[in-house]
Amino acid sequence: MITDSSEKLNDKFIKYLVEKIYSKLPNDLIEEDIKFVFNLMKQHSGSHDEKDQSLLYFWKIIVGNHELYSARIKIITQDKFCETLESGEQVEKIKSYIKDSIENIQKGVAVASCLTIIQKIIEHLPEKETKTKTFTKYNCIEYLLTDIKIVSIIQQNIIAKKKKLSAEISTFNQAITFTTLNQRLEPENTTYLQLL
Repeated sequence: MITDSSEKLNDKFIKYLVEKIYSKLPNDLIEEDIKFVFNLMKQHSGSHDEKDQSLLYFWKIIVGNHELYSARIKIITQDKFCETLESGEQVEKIKSYIKDSIENIQKGVAVASCLTIIQKIIEHLPEKETKTKTFTKYNCIEYLLTDIKIVSIIQQNIIAKKKKLSAEISTFNQAITFTTLNQRLEPENTTYLQLL
């Protein structure tokens, strides 16, 4: 009876700690928080819901506002996220996060992070199929090229980014030209000799 109570207490305490980490502000988050959540996910025999909640937490950091999280936190989170998905057994979950990454790339949201996630997912997949790991690096690359058509999506993203930058540069150049013209026409910049 004491053992059962202590196990329940441990579960409750662990859930409490994880919830505390989930509720931390981005600038208060430290490497150990991410590693703690990851290690619990790997070692603690929790439900699939808890694992999914942790993956979702990692995902929000990865695609979240880049200014809120330190670069180091983002890198560690990307690594731990992909290590969690590394087993080729979770084919549908892997495909789901790849699709989410592709949707973000198409929207122009966290493009670099999403491309990094796709790359790291591939790196963490096994080279060859086994009885339990059926989704390999080759399967994933084939899925990206044929089903997702990632090359076309990246090209479209680059073209959209180029158009946006061209428009911003044009607006910036117009603003500079207008400012320069205004400065030339201001009375204090005009001398008596220029008026003659």
